[in-house]
Amino acid sequence: MGTEETTRVVDHVVLTNFSAPRAESVPAPDAELLWYRLGFFFDACLPSVSGQRGADFTWLVWFDDRCEPDFRQEVERIAAGAFTPVWGHRPFNAMSVADVVAGRAHSPYLITTVLDSDDAMARDCLATVRAELGREERLLITFPEGLIIDRTGGVFAARDDSAPVRSLIEARAEGVPPTTVVGVTAEDDVPQRRISRPMWIDVVHEAGRAEMITSRRVHPKVVADRFDIDLAYDQELSGAALLKARRGDFRRLGRNIMRDPRRGALAIPALRSIRSASWMAQGAVNSAADLRARRRGTAGLHVVAGDPDSVVSGDRIAVLAEFSHEDRVRPWALVMAGALAAAGYPCLLVCSRERGSAVTAPDAVPHGVAIVSRANAKYDFGAWAAALDAHPALTQAGHVLLTNDSVIGPLPSDSPGLRATLDRAEASRAQVWAATRGVTGAEHLQSYFLLFNDGALSLPPVRDFFTTLPRTRDRIDLVRAYEHGLTRTLAAASIRTGWGWDHASFGVGPGFNPSLCWHELLDAGFPFVKRRLFTHPRFADQRPLIIQHVRERYGVDLSSGL
Repeated sequence: MGTEETTRVVDHVVLTNFSAPRAESVPAPDAELLWYRLGFFFDACLPSVSGQRGADFTWLVWFDDRCEPDFRQEVERIAAGAFTPVWGHRPFNAMSVADVVAGRAHSPYLITTVLDSDDAMARDCLATVRAELGREERLLITFPEGLIIDRTGGVFAARDDSAPVRSLIEARAEGVPPTTVVGVTAEDDVPQRRISRPMWIDVVHEAGRAEMITSRRVHPKVVADRFDIDLAYDQELSGAALLKARRGDFRRLGRNIMRDPRRGALAIPALRSIRSASWMAQGAVNSAADLRARRRGTAGLHVVAGDPDSVVSGDRIAVLAEFSHEDRVRPWALVMAGALAAAGYPCLLVCSRERGSAVTAPDAVPHGVAIVSRANAKYDFGAWAAALDAHPALTQAGHVLLTNDSVIGPLPSDSPGLRATLDRAEASRAQVWAATRGVTGAEHLQSYFLLFNDGALSLPPVRDFFTTLPRTRDRIDLVRAYEHGLTRTLAAASIRTGWGWDHASFGVGPGFNPSLCWHELLDAGFPFVKRRLFTHPRFADQRPLIIQHVRERYGVDLSSGL
């Protein structure tokens, strides 16, 4: 950290744009892309800035506020003590950055350093910039040399004269807004100092761009010597192996020269070796909490309310997986649990919380409902697996519904559509029946409403699937491993499957998610609406229509309390 005297003389602010738009017309960012990019931020950018030595600074990170609540909560969690999120959707430009910085910097001198959200800086980067203070009243400092780490973990030398990491030192004048490094253009007459040693890492995670790397592969020890990152890279490459890898790089470069990238010839699949460390780290924390709880001999479940043993003793049972960042149970999950019990499916409500934090018992628990809590290890599938582990009688029941709180309903709470849906599923010849079937990525039973008939949960392939759930790298990996994985397991074992509706049922294309066809599903008698329609910015225009339709048709107000 800098001295007290230095702190009074200069404010040093690091600027990172994670998802703020570059222009007014830019739409909200894609939710899955945000989660994907957050992994690289957590792996590379965050540890490299947090590991800076010999410099006192403030770190501001811009985020588009048109994002999922869960994403915002995750950002706020990892930001604590590390950086300050700047939420909004005002374009990230010189004016908006200056406005934010001006309110936080009041010393005679200001240093601003810009860093991309998926890049990293050397651990002495900010101290090197600080050492230039006092040479000029205004000085642009650039670092043209750095490293590239590609999707396979290879480390390459790199040079970029535009300087992915650059800083501006400026003397402040009273009443005059700061310029900041974002406001410096190539046409500005600003004294410049270039420092030529590797000061940044550019993380290349696009397949086509990885194929375009033309620089020389280097010994990976330079990463450990100069950077603090948690990113996966090939740390053992040296000697003959390094030379062999370099020869492969030259062959790849030769292929690239003969290709026309405008024709898309560079879209070559590459193995994904850089994981989402944020997702994995949180999963490890929850798994550790789950393991500690399991040592009590209850499969990691803690009784919150009701009698779980009596709930799971019958031939028809529902297991409802619920998740929240609050200690209370989601109100609609309680409504759903009570409705299932009233429809002949006593319900075990499994509430998952980060790190296994406590769940408060509701003031009133519906008849036929028991509530247990657990650490959020392996998400909904982990909740169902824990219930099956704690209560083996579930596997012998004739009909077991595995469901979750990703749907709101039933609408209304005493809807005959719930019992009709369950009757339809029981009467089908399917051993495993889903409300909807999706075909994006792969044909699969969508997992939010799954009925296992005729003791299907006792079949060895199904039992083994739930007892060997793998860890996942990110949300996409979770869908592939759990939702798609269950369908693959059922198909491989010739277990009969069925479903109520798919894209063809509603005349939409195969790329459309049938669970989001809310109007059609309600008309068909399925009395639920997907929660995602109320939380994702992409569906903001549909929200008033859903609220109005449900209010007029069922007398239920969905405008709050979700």
